Order: sequence, then C-alpha cells, then structure tokens
Amino acid sequence: MGFLSKILFLFSSLSMLPPSKKKQMEIIRNAERNNTHVIPFLRNSRSQYETQSHYFNESVWMIFNVVSFCMLIPVLLLLCARAFKRTQKNLKPHVTLYAKTPKFLVMNHQLDYIKKPTGFILSRDLKYISKILFTSGFRPYFVLRAIWKIAVYSEIMKIYEPQQIWVTQEMVFESSLATHYLADFKIEHINFMHGDLYFSIKEAFGTFTKFYVWDDHFIKMMTEQKVQAQFVLFPALEFDASRVSEKNVIKYYAQGTSNKDVFVKIVENLKKFAAKNECGIVVRLHPNHKKQFEIEILNEKKISIEPNDVQILNSIAESRFVCSEYSSVLYEASLLGKQLVVDNTFPERIELLTDLDVIIFKKLKHVLLVTS
Repeated sequence: MGFLSKILFLFSSLSMLPPSKKKQMEIIRNAERNNTHVIPFLRNSRSQYETQSHYFNESVWMIFNVVSFCMLIPVLLLLCARAFKRTQKNLKPHVTLYAKTPKFLVMNHQLDYIKKPTGFILSRDLKYISKILFTSGFRPYFVLRAIWKIAVYSEIMKIYEPQQIWVTQEMVFESSLATHYLADFKIEHINFMHGDLYFSIKEAFGTFTKFYVWDDHFIKMMTEQKVQAQFVLFPALEFDASRVSEKNVIKYYAQGTSNKDVFVKIVENLKKFAAKNECGIVVRLHPNHKKQFEIEILNEKKISIEPNDVQILNSIAESRFVCSEYSSVLYEASLLGKQLVVDNTFPERIELLTDLDVIIFKKLKHVLLVTS
C-alpha cells in the first residue's frame, strides 16, 4: 500500500510556482462559490481539492486522476478485505502521526507517536464511504484519497480508541472531511505547524478541531485562507542558546538549487558578504534535495559543508549570521537572537514571497545578502 501511495505523489515536485496573493484570493473565492451546494461533510475538502488543482499544470492533475481511477476498485477491495484482520487493542488517548512532533507538544499533551496504518473499512464507515462515492462527481483522485483517509482513521480508532489525533496535514485536502468523520465519534482532530508557512491555496479551507501555530501572524493568514479551527499559539522551539559557543560565520541553509549556474551565483554572493563582514562561510545542504554539483562547487571553493546530522538548533545557535531564502530556520534563528540574512540573489522571488506574507518579510528584522 505504501508503494501505491507514492504513485499518487510521484509528480508533486512538478507543482508550479505559487501565483500572487491577489490571484490566489480569487481562486479561493471561486472555490467557495462553486461548492456551496456540496454537503457539509465534503464541502471544505472539495473546496481545498479545487484550489490545489490550480497549483499543478493540467496534465499532472489529469495523471493524478487517471492513476487514481485505475487504483480505486483494487484499493476498495483491499480495504474491505482488511476489515477481517485481527487487531489487538492498544489504548492511547492522545496519538500523533508525525514522528518529529515538537517535544513541547509531546510533553504537555502526553502524545504517543503511532505509525500511520494501511487502514480498513468497517460497517460503521459505509455511510461515509457512500457519501464520498455518490456525491463527489467524477473526481477519482478526490474519491480515492477521501476513502483511504476514512479507512486509515477507522483502523486507528479500533486499535487505539484515541480522544485526540494530532497531525501536520494543513495541505491534505481530505483532512477536513476526516475532521467531520472523527467529530461523529467525539474525537478531536488537531493540526500543528512543523515549518514556516506562506499564503498558499494549498492550505485553503483546511478544517480541524484545533490548529496550533507559532505566531498570530499565521492566524491572520489562515483566516484569510478560509481555514476553520480553534487557533492556539505554541512556542516554535525551546532551546537554551547560551550553552552553545558562537562562531564568526555566516551559515547558509540551502533549499535545493535548480541548476549549477544558480548555485554558483549564490556562492559568489556569500563570499562577498563574508568578506564585507569579516566572517567565514559554512553551508548546510538540504538533506532531501542536495545535488552533487553543490558539493563539487563548495569543495572547489574550499567552503565548509556542515553534516546534516548536526542538530539543527545547535547549528543555528553557533552561527553569527543565519542565511536562507525563506526557510523556517530563519524564524527559529530570530527566536535565538541571531542576525538574519535573506538570500535575495533573485529579487523577483523575494518580491513574490513578500506578497505571500512570509513572516520574515512582514515581522522580522533582517538584512539582505546582496545590497548593491
């Protein structure tokens, strides 16, 4: 089943650059208007599905639906067959599906991490499955993911009998219908931030019992995006930076570079900044998106590469300057009192990110990597 899930997201990297906030607001208003007739159980999920379709080119979205159509009956049969699987009770009142849930939340809410199961469909789920099948129109991708979500939560409910399920699924369009499903069984569906967010139709219409966020900036932004939840503020981190010795370096947190020429330009700008501020340079490549040419260029320029196994908060704390384009490390660095440097190698991207309410450009004191 894990392999089938990967097929659905195979093309997620092909999503287009986000449109302007004005354009996204227009998409949100249209989606809200187009789905007023949809039953409440599905309305916000359908609206989020519609807004997310604008984030991908049409051919990619069509592939999602074609693949899902081919998978629908086999997956349904599998989920129904798994209902006969023997399960052993393992009562956990507060569970989280995210392995890296912040310690603050784990400790304060006594959360137990559980691995997301494959799921199964029980007789109690049939009324929800029928609503999805018969009121969703011809949207195989929506139907498949919606049914699968119900099946996953059905298995969690049977094994763990939770009172709360904690997730990081603001970009998962079927989460809203899952919130309605869980509410019928008096279970809270709670979402929490795990990285910086900007204004995006990917999150529009998300619905949760509660949504834990780092700053009131995000509450305002989410409200504009028609996200429905009781918002709760929680600390982004708990860390004593005073126990870490600061080094005179600018540390650059790469987010995955599109090509060699782009990275060369960024490195040249880092060298100019370091020379001007009389500091060294350290680069931390993204663990999931590092490229061989990045390593080769840094070695050629004799620039240190920080191993990814260095704990991220220790990494930030020991830096004099923390530099990135819009990574959440900039927000974390601001909380640790570090000097923030925004990589504005491509100013047109910074203009777009400012328009999309990225918090560093709206609230946090920073300087630019390139000043002339």
